Amino acid sequence: MDYQVETAGAELSPSQIAAQLACANVLTVFIHLIDDNRSLELVELFAEDGVMEAVPHTFSGRTQIREFLASRAGGAPTRRTLHALSNSVFRHVSEREVHCTSVMTVFAFDASQPRADLTPDSLCKLEDRFVRDTDGAWRFAHHRRSFIVQAA
Repeated sequence: MDYQVETAGAELSPSQIAAQLACANVLTVFIHLIDDNRSLELVELFAEDGVMEAVPHTFSGRTQIREFLASRAGGAPTRRTLHALSNSVFRHVSEREVHCTSVMTVFAFDASQPRADLTPDSLCKLEDRFVRDTDGAWRFAHHRRSFIVQAA
């Protein structure tokens, strides 16, 4: 995403503030659903023709996204994650489109163990394009996660 230095710090209109808060909420709900082992529910956060990239894989449309998430469900029953989102930068493209780039730190651990090594499992870059859907809700049009670095 091109950072707009010339507009950094500029006041946002009420509609831009509302859009940014809605998009930030979509991101937060997204990571909470994953951490709560409810990832199948996150499909509803995507527009019907939304795209989810978990580099190097790409899933287009809610059906493909749902199939991918279902294939992963129950794979490691005691594996738990905690995703920490930071450094989000938003760019308002139009009244119906917002782009966001964020950094996500992922901690993974075995919930069956009383102690865990909480060294980050990975550091990721998120590149998101949100659209205001026909029902007025903001949803992912395109969500892209790529690894900056992964634990050895």
